Amino acid sequence: MGEYGVVYKVSARNFDYAVCDGKNGFIGVRCKFGDEFLDTEYDYDVGGTVAILEKMTNVPKDIDIDSDSQELFNWLKNYERLVQSD
Repeated sequence: MGEYGVVYKVSARNFDYAVCDGKNGFIGVRCKFGDEFLDTEYDYDVGGTVAILEKMTNVPKDIDIDSDSQELFNWLKNYERLVQSD
């Protein structure tokens, strides 16, 4: 299980980086039919598809950890770009 507000590199069905929502869920950016949006998948320990590979960083405290948050979407997209360009 992850820590609330922490971004992890994960092995999951639909994304590689996700933030823990504190309720056994991990929110990440999913691409489906060309559309990108936040989606939640759940930890393997509760029957889900997410396995934590590595703890990465924390989401800034002023950003809501919610799958409807445009700010979280923008922050995660930017974070993924930074990490993948290294």
